[in-house]
Amino acid sequence: MTRDWLLRRPALGQYETLMAELMAEYPAAFRNCTRIGPAMFHDPLQVVGPRITKNHTWFRQSINPDLKLAITLRFLATGDSYRTLMYGFRVAHNKICSIVRDVCEAIVSAYAGDVIQTPTEHEEWKADQFAAKWQFPHAIGALDGKHVAIRCPKNGGSLNYNYKGYHSVVQGGGHRLPIHMGKYWSARRMFRRTNLESKRPQVGNRKGVDWHARSNNSSR
Repeated sequence: MTRDWLLRRPALGQYETLMAELMAEYPAAFRNCTRIGPAMFHDPLQVVGPRITKNHTWFRQSINPDLKLAITLRFLATGDSYRTLMYGFRVAHNKICSIVRDVCEAIVSAYAGDVIQTPTEHEEWKADQFAAKWQFPHAIGALDGKHVAIRCPKNGGSLNYNYKGYHSVVQGGGHRLPIHMGKYWSARRMFRRTNLESKRPQVGNRKGVDWHARSNNSSR
């Protein structure tokens, strides 16, 4: 069944109405909505726009890159489900799924080399700062993760049930890219999946230094 309300996106979609109003008149509210201001919104749009632009076909028009970026930023800012975003942006949830993936890959491809670089000099590793500020000697970096909500797997019991009160898998973040989507990996094991393991500082004849791998909920 055709969902005619999706076809009314140009006139009634969230990006074309509310977000356009916020961008033009209320930049602080737009920043609260997307976590970046209107001026900064246009910077990545110019960089990743050509990477996420697709040609129109005789069957349908492609979605504009600015709308794709807005959907992705709203998803990253809120963690809303694709179905929830569908009703605001008037874009089908399965299309939003591919949009978020494509835009994130384009952002990583465009910015990773400039924004997130592997340290090359001993001074670039932040071990001294970790020790001085957080009292973690020999720490050279930090890993974090995101709990991605899922339905309880069949016969899963409490295996995927987290301390936040719902079932999830953990997406582990590392150098340049998310490096694991799974259930049981420690921060140390995730670290070994990155190219940082081979590039940590050399001390004398020792390969690297003693270091601590600590996740954001490892104290629980």
